[in-house]
Amino acid sequence: MKEIDFTGKVAVVTGAASGMGLMTSQELARLGAKVVMCDVNAEALRAAAATIGGAAVPCAGDVRDFAHAEAAAKAAEALGGCDILVTCAGGNEARCCKSNVPFYEQPVEVIDWGLDVNLKGAVYFARACMPQMVAKKGGRNLLSRFGYGFRRRRRRHDVRNGEVGALQFREGPCDRWRSA
Repeated sequence: MKEIDFTGKVAVVTGAASGMGLMTSQELARLGAKVVMCDVNAEALRAAAATIGGAAVPCAGDVRDFAHAEAAAKAAEALGGCDILVTCAGGNEARCCKSNVPFYEQPVEVIDWGLDVNLKGAVYFARACMPQMVAKKGGRNLLSRFGYGFRRRRRRHDVRNGEVGALQFREGPCDRWRSA
C-alpha cells in the first residue's frame, strides 16, 4: 500500500500541542497537508507548530468555546478550506481534573469538564468546519476520541486493545481518498 498524498489538503487538528494531536499534525504535514493546529496551551502550541514549520498554523484557544472552533475554521478557509478534521483534544476527566475517586463520587464539575471537552469540543469543531467540507464536496472527519486508529481501513483500532502503533495514513485498494 502506498502513502496518501495530502498535497493541497487542509487539516484542522485539535489537541495539537502534544500527544496524538501533535503526531497527527506532523504526519499530515509530512504528507503534504497544511495544518491548522489547535490547543488550549498557547505556548506549547507555538513550540509544536515551530517543529513543523510553514505547513503549520497555530490557533490557540479552548475547544469548549465555539468561537475558537469558528476561528480555526476561518484559518482553514484562508488556506483553501478544511478537508480533514481530527479532534484529539480531551482526555479522561478524572485524570485531567486530578479527581481520583470512583465515577459515582465524581463532582459534577469534573463530569461537565469531560462532556464539554470530549463531546462538545468535537461537535463544535465539526459544526464549524463541515460547511467548508460540504462546499468542497469532500472531506474527512476523524473523531479520534472514539478510537485512535489511523490506518485507513474500516476497522478502527483502539488504545484499550494495545493496538496503537506508529501513526500511518495509507491508501488501500478498497479505501481511496476522495477530494471531490
